[in-house]
Amino acid sequence: MLSVAVDFSVELVASQLQDPIITITSIDMDASVSISVEDLDLKKDLVGNDLPKWALFPVGIAWALKQAGKSISGIQAIYLSKIPQGMELSYSSAVEVAFASLWKVIGGWEADSTAVARLCQTSNNQYVGIPGGLTSYLTILNCIEDHILCIDTRKLQWEFEPMLPES
Repeated sequence: MLSVAVDFSVELVASQLQDPIITITSIDMDASVSISVEDLDLKKDLVGNDLPKWALFPVGIAWALKQAGKSISGIQAIYLSKIPQGMELSYSSAVEVAFASLWKVIGGWEADSTAVARLCQTSNNQYVGIPGGLTSYLTILNCIEDHILCIDTRKLQWEFEPMLPES
């Protein structure tokens, strides 16, 4: 599998809360949602409404972390994705990786890119309900500028090849 990084990003600002509440605001969706850390399985916000689809991606990461035995704190987060939706550029994968990286820092836990990719895959497959593999997560976590990421998905190994210069 060959992958390349594109010049798009997810910008995320967050603070850790003492209360076990996750509040997420998506600037590009012009929406906000709050959910209790204790009620992640329900996929309902604090007033009992179903979580909107966009919120399943970041909240699913918290759920996957809890499933993996990690401690999850409440957060207040605001994010903006600069990745166009619906263009097969892994909008949702980038949001999941951003929130996995956030909780990794807040929780102080160590994990290599393969472990983070598997966590994101678990969230996407089991919480969000979209089957998929690891390629988009590994690409987001490992690509470097001006290189192609060559992934052997059977062995979960990769190498970088320089891109040819423009002529």
